[in-house]
Amino acid sequence: IQYSDWLAGGDIPLQKNDEIIVRPNARMFTVLGAVIKAGNVEMPKHTVSLLEAMGMVGGLNDQRANKTGVYVFRMGDLQNNPTARARVFRLDLYQPVSIFIAQQFPVLPRDVVYITNAPLYEYDKVLTSIYRTFSIVGVMRGTVIPATTF
Repeated sequence: IQYSDWLAGGDIPLQKNDEIIVRPNARMFTVLGAVIKAGNVEMPKHTVSLLEAMGMVGGLNDQRANKTGVYVFRMGDLQNNPTARARVFRLDLYQPVSIFIAQQFPVLPRDVVYITNAPLYEYDKVLTSIYRTFSIVGVMRGTVIPATTF
């Protein structure tokens, strides 16, 4: 019996000489990019949908996320199929039907879910780094560049 089934409830009768083997959960996926909490996530049950996976990391970061750029990267199973290929799936959350798709799309162990940054956020990162550079140069010369310059 699977550990996840055991956790779901219900009594499991044991017989004399039964063995109980508990193995660590090696079923994980990774979430990266513009989410609240990126990182490796253990799969708490046998099937996890893409919508559940995004919820497990706190959802998309509203200030950073590009809702048209939700990607799932999936490696092919080379052990069982030597000709398997890696695949990339893209979801556009601006389309209302995408929520239904995300509810039905399974995330598999070793998948990588990546949410891209919004273009405006990337533009802001560039402007911030340029402003910091000019601020440092201004301080080194003894001149302070006012924030209203940009």
